Amino acid sequence: MAKTSDMDLRDYGRILARRKWWVLGSVVCGAALAMVLNTITDPVYRATVRIQISREPTRSLLTGEMLENPTAQSDNLAMYTAAELITNRKLLARAVATLRQHGVLAGNEKPGVPWYRALFGGRSATAAVAQLGGATDAGDLADPVPQSQVDWLLSHISVEPVRDTRLVNIHVEHSKPRSAEQIANTVADMFVQYQVEQRSAGSSNLVTYLTTQIQEVRQSLQAAERASAHLKASGERAGAAERYARLRDAAASENIDIERLPVRSANLDALKKQLLDSETELAKARGIYRDRHPRLVMLESENASIRANIRRELEDAAAAARAELNAADARTRSLTAPDEGSGSRNLATLESEVTNQRELYNALLTKLKEAEITGQARGPLVEVIEPASANSTPVRPRKLLNFVVCLFAGLTVGTGLAFLREYLRRTIRTPQDVDDYLQLPVMGLIPKA
Repeated sequence: MAKTSDMDLRDYGRILARRKWWVLGSVVCGAALAMVLNTITDPVYRATVRIQISREPTRSLLTGEMLENPTAQSDNLAMYTAAELITNRKLLARAVATLRQHGVLAGNEKPGVPWYRALFGGRSATAAVAQLGGATDAGDLADPVPQSQVDWLLSHISVEPVRDTRLVNIHVEHSKPRSAEQIANTVADMFVQYQVEQRSAGSSNLVTYLTTQIQEVRQSLQAAERASAHLKASGERAGAAERYARLRDAAASENIDIERLPVRSANLDALKKQLLDSETELAKARGIYRDRHPRLVMLESENASIRANIRRELEDAAAAARAELNAADARTRSLTAPDEGSGSRNLATLESEVTNQRELYNALLTKLKEAEITGQARGPLVEVIEPASANSTPVRPRKLLNFVVCLFAGLTVGTGLAFLREYLRRTIRTPQDVDDYLQLPVMGLIPKA
């Protein structure tokens, strides 16, 4: 055999021509294998159902306020996450149970075992778990669904989000086209129902949470209002008591200081002016007349009458202050005393807390009303756009592809066997073989007869 480095295409051609039966035999075996595979492989049909996953509302239905500003990345992530939830085991278990009730599945479906494990009597891990009693809870169903059936359904489903859209294709492959359609439609319906249940549960939980928070804030607001009202009433009572004490002392005083009257009114201002005028005239008269002069007696009597009127006005004001003090006492007693923490704060702090708590309370009420309206008004996020329809042509086996691949494999194997056979050959047939293996000169050739 010639050295590889010295071989050209003609040498390769001669080798293949010499071993043509090896190559042809391998090609025939490949063709036969393709025919066998196409014959024994069960046809598999694909059914596709298309659903649409809508976006969550970004504005409040009650106030129109922007709730969130989603970006393209976050929106795409949310859509792909929702698409991946189609294949969660809980949903598929419910789908399997529904299909069994409608007679679509016989109940003995198991995921396929690789040929190399089946060859040695092996079994899949899922089948082993199912045989030991492993099962998947199907929600509110009475009987749990075996894991093997869930895995079988999972192996026959593929989810394909449509690029640059909010559409998702659910592909189901089965040996029966009608069963493939029913399985695809059932999985889509289960996913729509699952999303509705999840949203309803989320809305209900939100309403419950907001209701609890509103009750807590209402209690805090009422406590702060009581403390503020009690502190304000206590302050008013203290002011009323102080005013009453000053008026009482002023009215009981022998000499009323008109320059420091504890209260002002139109009557007191008029009496004060009259008293000042009377005292001015009295002072002038004392400089002119002697004691017990009729003019002095008249002016002194007028002065005393004015002072008596002022005292009566102070006494009336004191009586009014007393009535105000009694009312403040009654109001203070009617209010519940604040707790120790509230009583240690001043009025400004309590009023600020009341304002903050009232704003929070109103905000929570708005959120609660919004959650209730949203839960009643919003439609489902997932909707079946196009029901499943199986193709009449099976997707597997791909007979032409199998035939081409097997022919190519046979040609490759045959060519490799031809060159291997040539490499293992030790027969000397050419002068080059003599030079390569024996290192002897060629004296002559004997031609074929």
